[in-house]
Amino acid sequence: MTYNRKSLPTLLLIFVMLFTLTASSTIVGAQDEEPIKVGLVSPFTGAIGFLGVWMGNSVQAEINRINENGGLLGRQVELITRDDEINPARSVEIVREFIDREEVSLIIGPSFSSNALAVRDLIESSGTIAIFPTAGTVELLENNPRYLYRAQESTALTAAELVNFAIENGYASIAILSPDDAFGQDYDALLEELTEDADIEYLGAEFFRDDDQDLTPYALRIKDTGAEVVIVPTGNSSIAARAVVALDSVESEAQILGISGLQGYTFAQLAEDAVLGSIFVATYLGYPAEVAFEDMPARYAEHVQLVIDEYGAVEGASLNTYPGTSLAGLAVWLWEQAVIEAGTLDADAVADALDAMSYTADETPAGVAVSFTPENHEPFGEGSLYFYEWYLKDDGESYGFREVVMGEDE
Repeated sequence: MTYNRKSLPTLLLIFVMLFTLTASSTIVGAQDEEPIKVGLVSPFTGAIGFLGVWMGNSVQAEINRINENGGLLGRQVELITRDDEINPARSVEIVREFIDREEVSLIIGPSFSSNALAVRDLIESSGTIAIFPTAGTVELLENNPRYLYRAQESTALTAAELVNFAIENGYASIAILSPDDAFGQDYDALLEELTEDADIEYLGAEFFRDDDQDLTPYALRIKDTGAEVVIVPTGNSSIAARAVVALDSVESEAQILGISGLQGYTFAQLAEDAVLGSIFVATYLGYPAEVAFEDMPARYAEHVQLVIDEYGAVEGASLNTYPGTSLAGLAVWLWEQAVIEAGTLDADAVADALDAMSYTADETPAGVAVSFTPENHEPFGEGSLYFYEWYLKDDGESYGFREVVMGEDE
């Protein structure tokens, strides 16, 4: 083949075009192979830094399963964790980083209602899917957000279940001892409403500040009301322990009921014998309640084993959840199922798939049935939760909790 000088520019142009197309294909291919990012924001340091660690372990165990089975949409999944130190302003910074710089496809957290509320509008306006496994305030999902979901029991559900428990067990009056925060205010309003026409009297709330060193005056005022049940509505185990110890110190005979703060790692360690007989409502906690694996819901048992295989079992399991938080594992699992159903990472398509979800207790990593609709992004319904009571084990030294049933004789 013969070339002349006039044909050289044409050949050069063809060469450049071929090179550009090849390079572009390589870049696109590389982008397609980039991992799908999941962002987890929670406390990883400080008094409750264990929460972020446990959440991270639970999420990572599920992500490892995804990646070992070929990934999601043919791509690997990568977990990015950030410590917000329970600081709402820091939560906002981290979420902005997740959205703008990391371009995550899923945000898990932040933990605690004040932190979650601080980022609520930012996440919703960005069109990013977010699932909250450790923030229960009713306000978080008000006005039917498009992209925000919960993977935890809400305050509305736990308040209703606690009131029902008190009524079923024959108690006549109820009061609240709580930090002066969004959770406590939620419970105060909810109990006013729930007891209005119920066969139980609501005697009001005593709110204390985070910096109060002595909770005895609050406990005495609660005792003076004559309340037969005292609810301690906090997710912070250290605060819950202080409240329960204060009630014990004034020799209150009220039945103590609570939520996740009464199940946490530090609750029994700090409150010691004051925990005995206290009862909390929660999602399924088969492993820390020392239920045999064969008696656990199937997918929950599998999730527990995944976490233990990766991070080891916990000594004295009754003082801890296993080294993961199944509700965080549930969050990434629900998102995974939605992405598979949608066949894309597009947030609207994933939200549509989430809105049509319905799973039995045996199918989910949390061991609890889950159902979403476009109008309801709360996963759990009435009657889906469990009650657990703290007791002294046969060794006379260690504490554990076991399931109790509404209406069961004590």
